[in-house]
Amino acid sequence: SMEVWDWLSWAWLAWLLFLWSIHVVALRTFRAVVDRAPPAERDKAADTLPCVSIIKPLNSVDGEVLRNLRTALDQDYPPAKFEVLFCLQGAAIAAQADIENLMRERSDIRMRVFAFKEGSEVGVNPKINNIVTAFESAHDLVWICDSSVRADPGDLRRMVQAHAASSRVSVVHQLPIVYGGLDMASVCEQVYFATNHARFYLFFATAGFNCVNGMSNLVSRAALDSVGGIRAFAKYIAEDFHISEALFQTGRRPALAGVARQHLPTRSLADVYSRQLRWMRLRKASMPYTTLLEPLKDCLPISVLSGLAFARLLGVSAIVAGVGHLLVWMLADMVLMVLLMGPSHPPLHRAAAGWLLQELCSPFAFVHALSSPVIRWRDSAFRLQRGGVAFAIPR
Repeated sequence: SMEVWDWLSWAWLAWLLFLWSIHVVALRTFRAVVDRAPPAERDKAADTLPCVSIIKPLNSVDGEVLRNLRTALDQDYPPAKFEVLFCLQGAAIAAQADIENLMRERSDIRMRVFAFKEGSEVGVNPKINNIVTAFESAHDLVWICDSSVRADPGDLRRMVQAHAASSRVSVVHQLPIVYGGLDMASVCEQVYFATNHARFYLFFATAGFNCVNGMSNLVSRAALDSVGGIRAFAKYIAEDFHISEALFQTGRRPALAGVARQHLPTRSLADVYSRQLRWMRLRKASMPYTTLLEPLKDCLPISVLSGLAFARLLGVSAIVAGVGHLLVWMLADMVLMVLLMGPSHPPLHRAAAGWLLQELCSPFAFVHALSSPVIRWRDSAFRLQRGGVAFAIPR
């Protein structure tokens, strides 16, 4: 009946208002995340700062990776108070000489090398298999930071400060942002991380929900031991989320402190799509009910349904209202991207094209994600069960 459609239209507009409130929260909170000002406790006496182990998982070593690794050594933190543990796996083992050269360059900082040995696996997760020995020999505070992350000099101090702010802090994490070239695959990935992903990440972090992403996290070994230790999470692929979730259930909460600036090698559109498909399937396995709402947060479905709702309630053209909403949404996303990425953002015309391609592909990726529980990561395939537990598929 007409009355039912009216109620559905009003219900949709309420949902639309909530989605726009997420935009507003992201735009209001970005500054605290990207601020590179020295931490408030910069002048704190060195002997009062805790010791920290920085773990760098490595699958390959090239010039770009070495540049990223050097930023972990250039932290505004007393050299005697932190160490760097390089965990080598795959092709990185053959490049151990490059790591040893780096160690000789910076002999003022303690560095150790751990090479993964076949047969020493503790579960299906390749990253945990690579870092578990280093993690269990580290200081209590451990910063696990991917080799693609180019750290800011103040990152370690800011993360330690965030961890010390409250005994209820579980994991200190960073908002992932991608920097890359101007090819369409790179632009799509940069735009996705600085718009759709960042918008919800900032909102959930502000609201106190668990949204931890594993590219750059600081955690206490003692806290992790209280929920089974790192080995207990080797059965998951999304170990970052599940570690934070286990600590969340004990009353601890994650804290957001800065940006994880990823610098990735050139990749194809298929690589970018495959990564987002893997993440969708991981979310579907770990959070099956909320995943069903994912199409209702993407701009194209939102704009279509909003156009129909406005036409129903206000008598305006559904096409004009829908296209108008899409353009305003894109403008808000471009503003957020520029604010988060600063002068390093892609040219706006390229960003707009990448944004549109991303939005066009998203509904298809969602259907594709529902079609199978199998994900591919690096050179391996895994089957996911509800709850996020993964099982390796033999080659």
